[in-house]
Amino acid sequence: MLVLTLPAQTLSEQSVVSLLTCTPGRPLYLHFGHSALRVQDPAFISADSVVTAIDWTFNYGIFSFDTEHFYAKFTRGETDYMLALQETKYFISSSHNEGREVFEQTLNLSRSERQLILDALIENYRPENRVYRYNFVFDNCATRPLRLIEQALPDFGVSTDTLPDTWRDQITYYAGKWTWGEFGINLVFGRQADNRMTVAESLFLPENLMNYIEQSGLVSSSQIGTFTPRDASFWTSPYLVLILLCLLILSITALDIHRHRQSYVLDALLFALYTILGCIITFLMFFSTHPFVTENANWLLFNPLWLFPLVLCCWQRGRALLNKLTLAICLFVVVEFILALCSGQTFHFLLLLPMLHCLRLFGLHLHLHATKNHA
Repeated sequence: MLVLTLPAQTLSEQSVVSLLTCTPGRPLYLHFGHSALRVQDPAFISADSVVTAIDWTFNYGIFSFDTEHFYAKFTRGETDYMLALQETKYFISSSHNEGREVFEQTLNLSRSERQLILDALIENYRPENRVYRYNFVFDNCATRPLRLIEQALPDFGVSTDTLPDTWRDQITYYAGKWTWGEFGINLVFGRQADNRMTVAESLFLPENLMNYIEQSGLVSSSQIGTFTPRDASFWTSPYLVLILLCLLILSITALDIHRHRQSYVLDALLFALYTILGCIITFLMFFSTHPFVTENANWLLFNPLWLFPLVLCCWQRGRALLNKLTLAICLFVVVEFILALCSGQTFHFLLLLPMLHCLRLFGLHLHLHATKNHA
């Protein structure tokens, strides 16, 4: 990382400011691409009046997994990112090593406008300013360069027209079809994610920003391309796992009916799964600052209340009480499922799991009750 002496530094007429856009990488946090600003000048006047050539990239997308309590902070939406400054050749080399292309758009700016952007970047790079509270949607590696361009160009207005796509549509598109990331994002996103976005709001995604800048008339030269989402295979997807789990439940239920018994281990594992998912969704809804995780209809069926039947599965008297509560539990599941369907939120296929479990419990209850009366 470069070290800057912060007093005034002057760009020459030969200077160039470019928007760099990186295509998606393999880890989920790289699936959405990346944006950065490049500043080049063959006759840059440094703070100590030395004329030199520069080729810098200002990158707002740096974070460290080694940060103290990183995962706890990430879950709460309290992840801090940092503005990094590096030689462009290292930035491009690092991206290529990750299998990512780098597109470049040279911005058609006057020298004074380029200077305004550099001054703002240098101010942001001060030690007291370079760390910022990251927000995936509203304050990220794409929105920050856009703000600097808007500040340097007061007449550069971004359209506020409404798009046909929702936040969920665009985010899950880049998360990748059949991926666990897409599956998890849809599970924890609430109905706010189903609101349609404006053009201006959509520019938090690097590819959208690149395309908008290309169409804005602000580009003097460019080399751009199209992102290819990091889709996965259906054969490694959570949807296949869900299908197999449903088949397993049906098979064990059929075996239980044949043997006139109930496999409480299966019920306990399912209740445990609902409880864990419920705790995660509850925490995000009430204690996290992440966008779109409140008002989540999936919470109706995945919430910590499932801890109660889970505990009942663990001893004999509890199981007897659980059997008496079977009809009440089934009614609860059906009502909550209907409410989730009517919420206006995009349906998540995992909601089918407690419904199938409900059918299992109801079927076993009727069969075992009938068998007992017949005996």
